[in-house]
Amino acid sequence: MKFFVLLSLFALNACTSPVEVESKEEVISSQKTINDKVNTRISQALAIKDYRLLGLSGRRITAPGIVIQEMSGAIKRCGIQLLPHSGDVLKTEADRARRKSLFQLAEQFNQQMYLHCLQNTSE
Repeated sequence: MKFFVLLSLFALNACTSPVEVESKEEVISSQKTINDKVNTRISQALAIKDYRLLGLSGRRITAPGIVIQEMSGAIKRCGIQLLPHSGDVLKTEADRARRKSLFQLAEQFNQQMYLHCLQNTSE
């Protein structure tokens, strides 16, 4: 019986895919790229006084980086711009990576833009 349990565990372990771990350099490079994109988007939006937040589509629209209790008020006050290809149906690892990247971009953008929106718009 013990042999069967051990054999089953080895078989299950063999069927799992290896976990890919990003190196520290890849994470830093990815973060720098996102920071550059956020800074560019912020300056472009401020130049035309566009204070809309970035949203992700899906079963419900979300604005990452905005506290849930403030989200509906923030969207109402600032507006929202949905990012293309940001749906929550993820079929592949590439979809999952793209969604993660879009989430990080929107989160950082929204945290900064929401402050600009509050300073430059009225309720």
